[in-house]
Amino acid sequence: MSKAKIIIFFFSFSLLTSICFQNCNALLGQGGTSTGNPSLHLSFAAYGAAGTGAQLQKTVVTVGDSLQNVTVIFCISKIKFKTIDHDDDQDEGQDVQFIARQVALSPLGTDLDFISLPPEEYRQVEMDLNNAKCSSGASVTVSNSHGDFSTNEGIKMKFNGVKHVDFSTQEIALKIQAIVEELSTVTGGDQIKDKIQSVFGELD
Repeated sequence: MSKAKIIIFFFSFSLLTSICFQNCNALLGQGGTSTGNPSLHLSFAAYGAAGTGAQLQKTVVTVGDSLQNVTVIFCISKIKFKTIDHDDDQDEGQDVQFIARQVALSPLGTDLDFISLPPEEYRQVEMDLNNAKCSSGASVTVSNSHGDFSTNEGIKMKFNGVKHVDFSTQEIALKIQAIVEELSTVTGGDQIKDKIQSVFGELD
């Protein structure tokens, strides 16, 4: 083999080795140290859910009867998880991916979405209700024994509690009964925002 061919051979071999080394390191770096965030199901709990099986069914029927004339539709535009349970400009919270849409509550529980969250101890969930994100033009619509009402005001709906999220967490069911009970007393659309923001749902 001529000297020129030997030089070309070693140059080509060195180049291929360098490319392979860089790509292999990149591939190893992508998957070896990061396992992503826990994925879990987010929902609104059944009204008054306090047990399981027959106990839960009985509770749902009882609360459903007392709120049977109440229909609530939220236009949810954003969901944020916070590590504190009070307002603080320093805590921007953890936004979760959520497609803005109308959500009609059911006494039997209401599915929201599957979300991904960093492992952490969370103390508040904050939901933005925004009329601009839904075709209805309302941020909240309420029908109760007093009539049908709606508002286009922006509203922050909050759930306080303590929830530790890790890779064993499969479900977060936000308890919303206190908010629904407040909305059952609404007699005008101008009351909806104050009613929602006067109470907290539960995160546990």
